[in-house]
Formats: sequence, C-alpha cells, structure tokens
Amino acid sequence: ARRFGRLGRVRRVVASGRLLSAVIGLAGPDPDRHPHLVAFTPTRLRSLWLAVTLTWWTWVAAGATSAVALIVVVVGAVS
Repeated sequence: ARRFGRLGRVRRVVASGRLLSAVIGLAGPDPDRHPHLVAFTPTRLRSLWLAVTLTWWTWVAAGATSAVALIVVVVGAVS
C-alpha cells in the first residue's frame, strides 16, 4: 500500500494539477468573475513550473557549491 511513500504523493499532486489545468483550460475562466482560476490555465502553468524548476536547480547548485567550499575549508584547516 505504501510502496512509493512520498514519491507517490508527489505524483498524485502533479497528476491532479494536470487534470485541473486541463479542465480549466477547456472551460476558459473569466478573469473578472474567477480571478483565482486564471492562474491555473495551461499557458500560465507552464511559466509557473519553469520558475519552480529553475528555482529548484538553483538551490541544488548552491548546495553543491556550499558543500565543495566546506570541503576545501576543512581540507585547508587539516593541512
């Protein structure tokens, strides 16, 4: 039952987001009457996911740089 653990939860969230985007894209929400639904249209979701992915990769690069810097400092202190 809990085979995927947290990864399964993420997959369900992504699948739900795609379904929501598809339904709202077909309906075409009115920006004046439904301003909160406009953010979930497919064109805007693409930009949102691009920003989230770019932010995630930036954090990964910053973490890797920090780890390398820490190793250099430790090796320099030991030598």
